[in-house]
Amino acid sequence: AVVRAIDADIVARIEQACPLADISHASFLHACRIYLEATLAPDVRRIHVIECPAVLVGDRGRKLEQELAIAPLHAAMRGLAERGQLRGDSEACAHLVNGALDALAVWIGSHPDPNTAMERGMASFAACWSAWQGDGQQR
Repeated sequence: AVVRAIDADIVARIEQACPLADISHASFLHACRIYLEATLAPDVRRIHVIECPAVLVGDRGRKLEQELAIAPLHAAMRGLAERGQLRGDSEACAHLVNGALDALAVWIGSHPDPNTAMERGMASFAACWSAWQGDGQQR
């Protein structure tokens, strides 16, 4: 229940700043930054980044990850693909993005200078993300 509450709060912040109906490459990167910034809060970091992955393993953990992370990311990827703004498979991209954001959240949160790590992490993520940018042709 605590994990769902934390996730709901993060998702609400993201949806307020970056509505899915208006998804673009720039707004998606902004949404990723909002997520990563949220994971820096001590309670969110402890529960969402450290404890949850360690405790919820196997099928239970995969189901929760599918519901709270993969499904919303997949919806965003489908929206981008429909606008011709995504190369590659939307479901596979959702899994790749989820893994990258999880890894960045761990690294940024444990870095001696989280602000610098955030900037470095987002710049690197944006560079990778730009390679997935589509041709702009509606699908």
